[in-house]
Amino acid sequence: MVLDMGNVKQLVDKYFAELITYFRNDQEVELRDLSNRAIESAALNQDKTLVDISLVSYALAKFMTKPHLFKSDQWSKFKAHILHELEGKKDFKIILDEIIEDVSSFDVSLGNYARDVIEKARIKQASRVYALGISLKRAGELTGVSLSSLLDYVGATKIHDRPYTKTKSVVDRYKTTKRVLGE
Repeated sequence: MVLDMGNVKQLVDKYFAELITYFRNDQEVELRDLSNRAIESAALNQDKTLVDISLVSYALAKFMTKPHLFKSDQWSKFKAHILHELEGKKDFKIILDEIIEDVSSFDVSLGNYARDVIEKARIKQASRVYALGISLKRAGELTGVSLSSLLDYVGATKIHDRPYTKTKSVVDRYKTTKRVLGE
């Protein structure tokens, strides 16, 4: 359901509070679920703050699945730093931008992966947006992924072959658009 700006703000507030709680309590599964709910809401409402909540939730959950990292001293320092930022009194967008930078820096400093976890989150969530029926181009724009990276991922995963991403007729697209816009 497409929300008005006031309702989007309420949703951002709610998801941001959940992000803090789940991260503080090491709730990896709940963070992943939040990431999925946030990206679906972001797609419907074309809201970049919701995209950022999705990316941060995904990245933090991903870190929690790595025992060598999750049990390390580096993690406890990183977690304390992120919680301090999350609980700060700044604008959500500023906080999320800073956390995205911190997560990328932390991930790169570990040196374990060729592509950092935020970039992986962007690509994965962009493909999710595409699976919801948003064009590849718009999915990339919304999540900050290049079209070529998204095409590579979608092509490799065969997401375009799944039943819920099949091409719709013009009439079906019109009906879906009317339903989403509440008309």
